Amino acid sequence: MENGIKKKDESAKKKKRVDKGVDMEKLADNLQRLGEDDLLQVVQMVHDNKTADTYTKNDVEQGEFHVDLYTLPEHLVRMLWDFSQEKL
Repeated sequence: MENGIKKKDESAKKKKRVDKGVDMEKLADNLQRLGEDDLLQVVQMVHDNKTADTYTKNDVEQGEFHVDLYTLPEHLVRMLWDFSQEKL
């Protein structure tokens, strides 16, 4: 707690994701190593499967797409993990 504001505990989410067999840091690294065509598929998967809690930012002018992996639903994390493992 800082300044009377309770912070969200992200460590519980992170641990849960690792327990499901997905190393979130490795997933982030894998996604950065994908080719352009594969990245377009990733963006489509995120758009098709995101929830109201999912944070994304599409910067068309810069040609960048940002996503907070910790806000993705479990099934999408698994989907992205399997996809990146298959492509690399």
